[in-house]
Amino acid sequence: MGLAISQIIGPTIGGVLDGFYGWQASFDLLFFIGVVLLGLSLFVLRETHHERTTSLAVSALARSHAALLSEGRFWAYSMTGALASSVFFAFVGGAPIISQRDFGLTPVTFGLYFAFIAAGYAAGNFLSGRYSTQIGTATMILYGNVLALAAVVLIAVLLGLGFWHPLSLFGPMFIVSLANGLTMPNSISGALSVRPDLAGTASGVSGSALVGMGALSTVVVGWTLHQGVWPLIIIMVGLAALALAAGLAANALEERASVAAKPTPTHLR
Repeated sequence: MGLAISQIIGPTIGGVLDGFYGWQASFDLLFFIGVVLLGLSLFVLRETHHERTTSLAVSALARSHAALLSEGRFWAYSMTGALASSVFFAFVGGAPIISQRDFGLTPVTFGLYFAFIAAGYAAGNFLSGRYSTQIGTATMILYGNVLALAAVVLIAVLLGLGFWHPLSLFGPMFIVSLANGLTMPNSISGALSVRPDLAGTASGVSGSALVGMGALSTVVVGWTLHQGVWPLIIIMVGLAALALAAGLAANALEERASVAAKPTPTHLR
């Protein structure tokens, strides 16, 4: 939750700094934060991995990656998280320009609207922490993906009907952010649970997929921004639909794994 919230409130802070002190102020803040983090890493953080029994040889790393990547459930969980986050990253890639060009927002106003989205993610995380154990990881992912797809379709409907107001964009994005609060923690948890003995490898691979898909989505959006807001909406709908497909696959594979793990009744042995 901390990682995602920081990414969401970043544009809010940047918009305020740009509006009051100029765009260079963001880099001044980044330098200050970097110095603080370096100090914390050097003097505060302590090593927690004391039982190092696994070899760090290239051959061992290759075997662990091969074993993990052969797991269909790992791919389903990782891709649903990566695709769901890409909906948000696509929005981040296009929203600053679209907000100013098509909705007339200043950087400060855009930043304040973006803070509204952060509240949605916090709400989704609260619901995840409260109900994931009872409902189940794969089911919570499915709920989040359905909600996110419905929200981006709602943006298309509102703009198509002529409701050109910032809330037509940021209102449904609040729902998308809430949906990601349901999907992201559970997709990460699911990816790490497939092979607990390879949790470190799973964390690295799924994290790379998340960041990589997000970066790719912003690049694609950047190529299309000159054509208006609709390419962004289409890209977001497509990514949300793919995330839902991956979530359905994760749900089906989880059910299959649960059935396979159940002991065979004595009279059928």
